[in-house]
Amino acid sequence: MSQLFEPYRLRSLTIPNRVWMPPMNQYSAASQGPDVGVPTDWHVAHQGARAAGGAGLILTEGTGVSPTGRTTPYDLGIWSDAQLPGFRRITGLLTSLGAVPGIQLSHSGSKGSTDRQWLGRRRLGPEQGGWRPVGPDELALADIDRIVDEFAAAARRAAAAGYQVVELLAGHGYLIHQFLSPVSNHRTDSYGGSFGNRTRFALRVVDAVRAVWPDGLPLFVRVSATDWLTENPSDDREGWTVDDTVRLAKALAGRGVDLLDVSSGGIVPDAKIPVGPGYQVPLAARVKAESGVPVAAVGMITDPDQAAKILANSEADAILIGRELLRHPSWPSTPPGHWEPSRASRSRIAARTEPPPGRRARVGGSDFRAGATGYAEGADASRGGVRSTGVPETIWARARSGVVAPAASGAGPAGSTGRVRPDSWEVPRAHPETAHPRRDRRHHGPRRSFLVRALRKSAPSVKPVTPAGPGVPGFRGPVTRFS
Repeated sequence: MSQLFEPYRLRSLTIPNRVWMPPMNQYSAASQGPDVGVPTDWHVAHQGARAAGGAGLILTEGTGVSPTGRTTPYDLGIWSDAQLPGFRRITGLLTSLGAVPGIQLSHSGSKGSTDRQWLGRRRLGPEQGGWRPVGPDELALADIDRIVDEFAAAARRAAAAGYQVVELLAGHGYLIHQFLSPVSNHRTDSYGGSFGNRTRFALRVVDAVRAVWPDGLPLFVRVSATDWLTENPSDDREGWTVDDTVRLAKALAGRGVDLLDVSSGGIVPDAKIPVGPGYQVPLAARVKAESGVPVAAVGMITDPDQAAKILANSEADAILIGRELLRHPSWPSTPPGHWEPSRASRSRIAARTEPPPGRRARVGGSDFRAGATGYAEGADASRGGVRSTGVPETIWARARSGVVAPAASGAGPAGSTGRVRPDSWEVPRAHPETAHPRRDRRHHGPRRSFLVRALRKSAPSVKPVTPAGPGVPGFRGPVTRFS
């Protein structure tokens, strides 16, 4: 069994597997009124779907420890006991579905009081429901004490709401990260300057939260392992580095932090970040190796083989799947051989694996590529590392002649659905019990248009028709045949 599906124990908590959902802000809470900051049906459905899909740990989005600690007026908040019933809806559902409920606590600092992401994140004034955001340089010592207390109070409420994991957001340019990085912290007192001073606020928050968080439950910290400034020879700004993260990790472990969620960037918008599949995994691997602290890897991890390899190589102890879980909520529970990458992830997977040229499709349970001339060509080990399937050219020839044999007659290998899956580099057969209606509808159009284009090259008069009879087993929706 892959390590992805092995339980993971931290303190007295056992997480059923190592495929976890990271915090992802939904900007869907009420911005004013008695329910401000309270989870809505959207949040319940969003997290419940991923728990039902098999994620072992679900981390609720970055939740403000105070009204002015939110990024937008539409973020969740946990600064009042009146908000707890909404969070209990989430924890109750996740627990009933076998997932562990977790929550990320955050303070936005100078990044706060902005509009929602798709509206440009413009700064909002008080007349628009915003507030005056403050960063490390503007905070008085009394303000720092108050915010530390707010984190502790939020953690206490999270435990009362039924959460079993708390994660502190100390990355992505939010307040704790603003204190850590020399590019954003220009204080000249005991909270600025040296490494020890810049980490003082983070350590105080960890101590305050650990003091109120149950001893048997784990505490996570999300960090930006690097600001991507010092590593860039063309950038003369001094930023937070991986060396700093390793030093911080050792200090956090001594204060009761059980795992680091290793991300990167976010402190300045113009940092040159080498984005690519698994681009943050080496950062997590280095922090784990040099500090001895358990880590979770995150960032453009999109397919099971990629995730399993990270664990097998001891580069991380768990995998956080973000955007791919948004696209495929059942990613963790999809049976082996039935996983289908989304369009958005295919180009990234292709860049990492260097697949052979041309498209590869599946007809009757077999893979082939549609080359420029439109003939079937079995994939071999010398072209993309895919095992040869030995697809006969007659399949494509019959399609060119106007008959798609597997779809029309049900022919093909045992258990085959006869579905044509064009737009991917390697896509498994659908399964009647795991077929995703939304996914099938999304791919029906491209599936049909792919064959239409191929057939029109040699038979322009051929047009698709939909039969009146029953569809192919395992396929939801109309079956396209050619005649």
